[in-house]
Amino acid sequence: MKALPKLVEDSMRSGNVLVNPRWTRSSDIERIIRNAYEGNLSV
Repeated sequence: MKALPKLVEDSMRSGNVLVNPRWTRSSDIERIIRNAYEGNLSV
């Protein structure tokens, strides 16, 4: 997925990551986006 790095970067800059009760890394965001893209929503 060509847009993945930009999606991860934009997601990490959003204010939502800062208020997440769990510390969120870019690898977490990447995994969530990949799973959603592939239809694997059972994370």
